[in-house]
Amino acid sequence: MAAFFMPMNPFLISSFEKQTLSNLVTQCFGSDFPDILQKPQVDYIFNYLKDMGAVSVLLERNYVDKDYLEDFSHYYVKRFGNAGHQCARMHFFTRSVDHMLIDTILEAREGSEELTLELNDSYLGFMVIKPLPKTFIGKTCLKVMSDVDAPPVVAPMADADADNTAVESEPQVQEPGIEIGQTGQVGKRKCRLSREYAVDLFGIKLSVWSIAFQEQDKVVSACASTAIWSSLHSLKWRDVKAIHSCSEITLNAINHIDGSSNSFPNKELTNKQILRCLDVEGLRHHSEDLKKQKLSEEDFLATVTGHIDSHLPLLVMGSVSKVTYEGTLEDYDAGHAVCILGYKVDSDSVVYVHDDRLGPYARAKLVKLNRYDPDASADDWALGLQRMIEGTDQWMEPHELIVPEFLAMPTDTKARLPFFYAHYTGQKISTAFADLAGLLSSSSTEPETPVQGQAESQAVEELTYSVKLRSISEIRQEIRKHAAPAEYVDPSTGESIVVGAEALDVWKRAKIKFLTSSFARLQWEVQFFYGKVKAFRVFIDASDIPQGNAVSAIYVDNIVLSTPLLEIFAVHGSYIAERAAPVHFYQSFLSRLRDREETLEDYLDETYGPLRAPIKLKEQEFLDGQISTNPTRQVLRDPQRRRLMELHDRFAQEKVAYLIWAIAHDGALLIGEEISLLIGSELKPCGHPCITKFRPARIAGELRKVDGGWLINPKSGRYSGDYEDATRLLGNCLEKFRLYFPHDTFNLEELAPRP
Repeated sequence: MAAFFMPMNPFLISSFEKQTLSNLVTQCFGSDFPDILQKPQVDYIFNYLKDMGAVSVLLERNYVDKDYLEDFSHYYVKRFGNAGHQCARMHFFTRSVDHMLIDTILEAREGSEELTLELNDSYLGFMVIKPLPKTFIGKTCLKVMSDVDAPPVVAPMADADADNTAVESEPQVQEPGIEIGQTGQVGKRKCRLSREYAVDLFGIKLSVWSIAFQEQDKVVSACASTAIWSSLHSLKWRDVKAIHSCSEITLNAINHIDGSSNSFPNKELTNKQILRCLDVEGLRHHSEDLKKQKLSEEDFLATVTGHIDSHLPLLVMGSVSKVTYEGTLEDYDAGHAVCILGYKVDSDSVVYVHDDRLGPYARAKLVKLNRYDPDASADDWALGLQRMIEGTDQWMEPHELIVPEFLAMPTDTKARLPFFYAHYTGQKISTAFADLAGLLSSSSTEPETPVQGQAESQAVEELTYSVKLRSISEIRQEIRKHAAPAEYVDPSTGESIVVGAEALDVWKRAKIKFLTSSFARLQWEVQFFYGKVKAFRVFIDASDIPQGNAVSAIYVDNIVLSTPLLEIFAVHGSYIAERAAPVHFYQSFLSRLRDREETLEDYLDETYGPLRAPIKLKEQEFLDGQISTNPTRQVLRDPQRRRLMELHDRFAQEKVAYLIWAIAHDGALLIGEEISLLIGSELKPCGHPCITKFRPARIAGELRKVDGGWLINPKSGRYSGDYEDATRLLGNCLEKFRLYFPHDTFNLEELAPRP
């Protein structure tokens, strides 16, 4: 087909209609270009945009697309009758657009900036038209339909490339709906992956939230290549400028497999080639051969929701069959691959796929296979591709079925543990809770909690869960802002339960310990719900091995609900070793809950406060690069058989009105005189760092001489200044002094309240 050139404007604008779409492409590529409306993908895209309220279409002629340029250089450039490397690009808007409006913006007339913002607000995305008669749908980014009322969080956009190609920023996932149930169970949940694509249209800055889609090019790629290409676009850490074109993806797949052909055309990729391609992309992948290890419908849906909630796509390969008018199946010759980018769970279970034979975000309903195939069992299921009934919001019955045979999940290289270990851990904990629910009524926790009350009335709520892969930095940032509610209102009785001050203080210390502990970068988060309320989370180290002790932490979201729940597991939970290697970490979960032996460090942190480094070191305390030594420094580790003044001959001198003290990192009691050094012509005191040798220590203060004994205080701005519970810690120190010096009298010095 020869290229067709006309001396026309670089862009054409028409109203959004079926006939105008075909006419615009004809004007761009010539009259012998086929009617684009004959393609099912175009019909799908037209109905998709119509449902989104498209009003106008702008055709950008002579557009250079990075992906097609690479495909062209790999194959089409050597084709005798090639139509060149230039494409066209259609832009879609929900407002009326004409040449005068575009000219006003390009000429920067008065009000042009406001018009630019309005144009961007109405932007529905773009579709690249390649100069190929049969497979001309190139990179297509259409605005994702809203899943929730709230808009997605906006990430910063990259600047547009100089070669007028679209530039993308980090992908986002729209949050699930209001009702959250157990992964794999029915509940009001819906979300689809998308990322923000920044588009340069003649210098006009536009943007659209989507994941790139394109039609399978039967020459340089197979359906698996386009599915992999879309999946790479949806990975939030991927630099989209580095994403290979479909021809490069195909070459990466076929060039590293024995017996494969290093040539085009390419019909399809094997499962082994698909995984090899992901290897070349520098990704870790988890896969399941569903012919050998069948997944139930519930487990498949759990896998989808867990990965989509983790911002991860899924690749599904399977056999595809046409559904006839009689409701029977008619098999195709080859298999098919799609990329799953979303889900919806309500009365129906639905996944959203980029299917190169149909369109972006196509709806695939989970259906029972025996409805169409009498030889199928009651447990067999399939993905039923559906089209919307034109002019309505209703869906047709599936016109094609995909029976999944292979599942691949690309992910970060550090995510060594597959999703299934987290999923089955949540499942095991939930079923174990159901078995232990009868024991809740005997819990001794006071005051009575909603869990105990429901157990006594035989109306215990289910313990449900959801799973997602998250980075520890994201988890910490969320937990840092989280405060466990100090009051809980039982929805079943309306009774208000207040969390005790001691329980709240224990929770705060546990939260700080979580935030300051070291964890692997990637964690599987298993969020548990009691009823519809977040109760607690179990974190599983995604970099661990299946034989490891992978539960890295348990975090309490609701003190009232979680306390009796976790206590039941800790006291009554038991684990029976399984014959086969377990695919869960229930034993690791129980081990985390068991009372571990208190270490010396735990005791010292609780009794005398966590370690503090001295805030600063004064000039006189650090001379000639050395910490000044206090000659009166005493290190005491055991009770003394003498009085405090007898420790050093300076302590009993009348001119020494007070001493300084500190609790060392190992619990030793440090005591010394606050000596002074001559700096210039001025005597300057050397304080607590000179008895701790500038090492981290715990609470510290002064010992003041009084008639009949000593007064103890926590006056040490460099060690004791930021303990919230300094009064409690000082009380423990008082007992230590009384134990160490039984022949002396010690009391607390009354101090003015801290501001």
